Amino acid sequence: MIILHGVPHLQLLADKVPSFLPLFGIGGRATLVLAVVVEIGGAGLLIFGWFTRAAAIALATLMAVAFVVVHGASFEGEQSGELAFLYLICASVLTLTGPGRYGCDSK
Repeated sequence: MIILHGVPHLQLLADKVPSFLPLFGIGGRATLVLAVVVEIGGAGLLIFGWFTRAAAIALATLMAVAFVVVHGASFEGEQSGELAFLYLICASVLTLTGPGRYGCDSK
């Protein structure tokens, strides 16, 4: 998530703002910043096992919006949302299962 989505969005923050979808009544810039924060920050929290369920819920929500709104809930074609759906499933599973035995949240 960090490498494939977060860092590229962060690097192109100024360039992508005009083309980024404004969602939930906030502008495209704020939506993009929130997406980058969740993609980098949420994935980082998951790596270390801190606030696992909260980070996983944020990532699942972001990926659900990406899959449905951006990719049109499609698994085929140029606008395939297959990767977003895969991230959505993984984040949903982590939401349900928690950090596991070795996560920092488990102590």
